[in-house]
Amino acid sequence: MSGIINSTGARSGVIGTTVGTPTGGKVLGFHSSVASESQTISTSSFVAVDYVYVTLPVSESGSKMLMTFTTCLSVPASSPWNVISFGKSSSSGGTYTELTGETWGLGFVQHSSGGVANSQINTWSFVHTHGESVGTDIYYKLMGKQDGTNFDIGQGDADTTMTLMELSTA
Repeated sequence: MSGIINSTGARSGVIGTTVGTPTGGKVLGFHSSVASESQTISTSSFVAVDYVYVTLPVSESGSKMLMTFTTCLSVPASSPWNVISFGKSSSSGGTYTELTGETWGLGFVQHSSGGVANSQINTWSFVHTHGESVGTDIYYKLMGKQDGTNFDIGQGDADTTMTLMELSTA
């Protein structure tokens, strides 16, 4: 292929055309938290999982936060569904607000057919446009709610990991 190589090393397919560097997508900050604990979810309203959370100060106006969470869920045989989501607060001990605004949050975990209890390793990701000012600390936690039967998030012998990255949109 002929063309011009620009300063980023990209090559255009048309003579005289310069290929630029895409904007946005740069990682501005990173924080990860790991814990080997569990918490029983015993309410039908979203509740924050207390043992693992992440926080970052906002470093760019208009940036987005990418969150990932991996944990083991222990789902009882009698539970038709359990709902998982992310929550946000402006202080470490503050009230956490569920981010998706959806009844089903990020989705639900259903027990296996035949009413058999099980434990499952699950991973969730969510991109959040935070709208906060530069320098503001934002705290994120996983949230859960159940359908009338308690379930556990996390397991003492398996790590739960939550990761937060601030992504540039500029």
